[in-house]
Amino acid sequence: MLGISLGAASRKAERQRALGVADELYKNYGEPGKTMIVVSHGMFLRTVRKTLQKRGMQARRIYRSGCFTVESLAP
Repeated sequence: MLGISLGAASRKAERQRALGVADELYKNYGEPGKTMIVVSHGMFLRTVRKTLQKRGMQARRIYRSGCFTVESLAP
């Protein structure tokens, strides 16, 4: 879990990493007619999804089992 392991990144560092990933995904795949699938879990996925939704992309949950989630995002 985040912050419990001595080698784990801080919450702030993970959020910054997720924002960077969202920016890269939007720049490379945020074109009309393209759909991206994001496979992740927890805070990372939530941060990426919310960032892309703020930029106008629509999210749709495809599959969820426990903390494992697959989501589709399209412009």
